[in-house]
Amino acid sequence: MDARAQRRRDAVRSDGVRRDAASVAHDIRSPLATVSSYLDLIAEGAFGPVSTDTRSAARRAAEASSRVRSLVESTLLLHAETMAARSLPEGAIDLRALLRDVTDALGAEIAATGAEVTVEPLPLVRGDQSQLFRVFENLVQNALKYARPGETPCVTITGRADGGRVEIAVHDRGVGIPQEELSRIFERFHQTDSASTRKAGKISGRR
Repeated sequence: MDARAQRRRDAVRSDGVRRDAASVAHDIRSPLATVSSYLDLIAEGAFGPVSTDTRSAARRAAEASSRVRSLVESTLLLHAETMAARSLPEGAIDLRALLRDVTDALGAEIAATGAEVTVEPLPLVRGDQSQLFRVFENLVQNALKYARPGETPCVTITGRADGGRVEIAVHDRGVGIPQEELSRIFERFHQTDSASTRKAGKISGRR
């Protein structure tokens, strides 16, 4: 076997390993999100009073789960960066099915807050399923976390196709972001003093 053929063979094998790692990471992420949610709720006493030792143990377990989740996210990010230089996947992504996975992963938080999450008919899209999961998980989780005091969180996800583009909107009744902070919402790691979220977020992309 010549050197060029060997390089091609090695590249194919490497791609297969990355795909397998990304697949495993994707499958692990939802259960980890559920575990973290329940541990946080236990520590906060959402299921009833707990002792100081139990609260401390739940928080330590939640931190350990978060560290594992960071490793999973790193694996998915590496896969996304690898795929970014290539064409989009051939298969279309069913966003309603993806959002079912998201709400299943956040089931503990949705139940604890009594939230209403409505997903209207959505168009099929092409993209990175792992990254789309992460975006929607963050948006829904923020809507639950930063609801207005005394109000039941309500999240509505809508979408429309316009020619070759798709726009997805995530609406909630959260506390919102102060006007003076709006220019910084896409700065990495920036968080407002009130730790609030937008009332509505939009995601645009090509079909």
